[in-house]
Amino acid sequence: MERPEGRKVDILVLGAGFGGLYAALYLQEEFRHERDVEVVLIDQNNYHTFTPLLPEVAAGAILSQHVTYPLRQLGFRFIQGIVRGIDLQAKRVVLETIELRYDYLVIALGSVSDYFGMEEVRRNSLVLKSLWDALVIKNHILKVFEAAAIEGDEERKRALLTFVVAGAGPGGVEVVSEIRHYITGTLASYYPTIEVGQVRTILVHAGDRVLPHLTPDLSQAALEELKKMGIEVRLKTRVTGAPEGQVILEGQEAIPTRSLLWTTGVKASPVAEALPVERDRSGRIKVDEFLEVPGFPGVYAVGDIAYAMDPRAGKPFPPVAPVAIREGVMAAVNVINDYRRRPKEPFRYDYLGDMVSLGSNSAIVLFLGIKIKGRLGWWFYRATFLLKLFGFRNKALLLIHWIEGLFFERDICLVEG
Repeated sequence: MERPEGRKVDILVLGAGFGGLYAALYLQEEFRHERDVEVVLIDQNNYHTFTPLLPEVAAGAILSQHVTYPLRQLGFRFIQGIVRGIDLQAKRVVLETIELRYDYLVIALGSVSDYFGMEEVRRNSLVLKSLWDALVIKNHILKVFEAAAIEGDEERKRALLTFVVAGAGPGGVEVVSEIRHYITGTLASYYPTIEVGQVRTILVHAGDRVLPHLTPDLSQAALEELKKMGIEVRLKTRVTGAPEGQVILEGQEAIPTRSLLWTTGVKASPVAEALPVERDRSGRIKVDEFLEVPGFPGVYAVGDIAYAMDPRAGKPFPPVAPVAIREGVMAAVNVINDYRRRPKEPFRYDYLGDMVSLGSNSAIVLFLGIKIKGRLGWWFYRATFLLKLFGFRNKALLLIHWIEGLFFERDICLVEG
């Protein structure tokens, strides 16, 4: 890419999720001592969220400060703002109050929930995409328990104590498991007018098995564990509506409930919709083997907003954190290669495995072909995420809190602003 001589080179990274953050960190390390290059990270929050642990926040198992890290402590220039648009022709990014020019751009704006055109589902459901979402879910659980504790009408009480989670991918399985453990392991002790048998937790999935990305035997093991917890699993079933106070399944069955958690669909950030680029059905930006956007040299897309093909598997890379991290690093490598006038490198990802938590004391792990289930899997899951967490302070506090959780119950304080 041609660069104007004598002018500072601006590298903008949009989004501080895993892909964007790792791209910014790698770029900052490379250009730390070069005054003519500036790396700028932009995000609507001034902290990075370790999203894999959000289900535990939503169910009172850990605190919000355990999964966040201040971006301004990481060394690069940071701007807090919401990206309103990108002008790829003029090489400018539009925020709420300012516009920024760039020479290189890494788009890592992530995804939003997709309700497949069902407006009442969007209006009457909860999602788990951010730290705020996790806190809202936790407060919602406590609110319905407080209401159910004094509700005299049995029908309304059953509706209050019914929780429906749509989607049996990793997000749905983890959140329904955590909620169930929260209810049976903690809340049941403090609400004597509510019996555990009165509480329904229902997992609804359109496919024929939970965790379809895992091997069939691990998927079956997860299903059996979910049922053992008391979770009702409804396979080959779709949520088709959610009018006030109900969830409709397959257009026929109506389940009275005040709690629908939607984890079944995502689409690319709306910012991608206005870009003159090729996209897939979910709105993800199609990139080439170098993660560069065709037709726009120096512009890269990574993470959930990117559609990158795996040439070895013949299908796109999955939108998961490990892939986003590797994409972020490779996009940074190719920015550096172009700046140094070296050939760009194609993105490759070696699949190591998958991990899914099933709440307290249990997890399903597939690592380098080795299958680990139950408590051992849970320890492996915890150890892996502890190592990946940002900051020594966060790691130490989370480890202490996890150890504390072996002896004490979860948090039941309902705190609202």
